[in-house]
Amino acid sequence: QFYPNLHQDGRIAERFLKPLGIFGARYAHMPAVGGLYVVMRLIKDDGDAVPDFESLGFLPDQVRVLKRLLRRPEGMMILSRPTGSGKSTTLR
Repeated sequence: QFYPNLHQDGRIAERFLKPLGIFGARYAHMPAVGGLYVVMRLIKDDGDAVPDFESLGFLPDQVRVLKRLLRRPEGMMILSRPTGSGKSTTLR
């Protein structure tokens, strides 16, 4: 449901995104003077192409550490950066 007088946010279902070539989308709005303040975050679908760490801007030492961590059978990696810094792309 769309309520223009309330702050709302959510994700857009994949079935709407795939035909448009979009991997993920988030939407948020909040009431503002004279209308709505709207923010949309769209993540392009790169198909099955998975970028390597180097093309994402990781340094050689960082790549070695990440690859070593990915070989471990247990544990957790936390990826925390500002919006637009490549977290979703890295996790693909």
